[in-house]
Amino acid sequence: MTINFGAVPVGSVLPVHYASYQGDGASVAQSGLAVTDVEIYKDGSMTQRSSDAGVTLLDTDGTDLDSIVGANGFSIDTGDNTVAGFYAAGSFYNVWVASVTIDGKTVDFLAATFRLSPAEAVAGLAKSDIGAVNGNAALAATLASWLSSDISGIADSGSTTTMVDAARTESNSNYWAGMGIQALSGPNGGLSRSILTFDPANDRFTFAKAWPNAWAAGHDYTIIPWIDGLDELVEGTYTARQIMRLVAATLAGKVSGAGTTTNVFRDINDTTDRLTVTVDPAGDRTAVTINVT
Repeated sequence: MTINFGAVPVGSVLPVHYASYQGDGASVAQSGLAVTDVEIYKDGSMTQRSSDAGVTLLDTDGTDLDSIVGANGFSIDTGDNTVAGFYAAGSFYNVWVASVTIDGKTVDFLAATFRLSPAEAVAGLAKSDIGAVNGNAALAATLASWLSSDISGIADSGSTTTMVDAARTESNSNYWAGMGIQALSGPNGGLSRSILTFDPANDRFTFAKAWPNAWAAGHDYTIIPWIDGLDELVEGTYTARQIMRLVAATLAGKVSGAGTTTNVFRDINDTTDRLTVTVDPAGDRTAVTINVT
């Protein structure tokens, strides 16, 4: 049976085990295995690796491992660079044994297949190199820049809708727009808000929704992904959350002034006038006053 190792990091040492049987199914010792019998092919090439360096027979001779009849094996060190560039991330490999003698027969077989992935910086943890996001290399570069940025900080001043951290070094306008900030200390500790805009000239964040308490010097924060999208601008200066309030008032709130030139739509809790609409005799809207707070 062929072993499919799948994707393995460059530099891995692959233990290739296989069994040998005689015609009636009983285990039998092979003979004749040498490192020169292990042929490794890269991608679609029909030329095997030109060196046997890095191939090692297990348990000295690769036969009857640990005295188990019919248990055989060898290892392949993909970190061996005797043939420069042969082992490379992204390439596929087929490993053939050609040949050994089993039950008096000369046998050639495909022992293993694998594909090499980037080397691990930390053993056991896969390394990810992203060249593009949705086909866009610039987005990948932006993502890498963001991941390498300092995403924590300490406020110098602020209000319920803005916060200034003079230690910020980002130079791009709205670099953090669409992300979120979580307050780690101060009266807002544990709460989060979406970042509406970021002004690099003044190191100032503006938030889509007011905080219960004003930011002040010494308040710690961290920047976090923001996924609900409700505080992102949808049309003009209105966010999705604000537009949903208007829609809810129009469809489900109380209405007063119907049949007159001024119609008032209340929020669904009946606490606020959401829309005040002026209409002409034909019923066409001529003016609209909006309250989304």
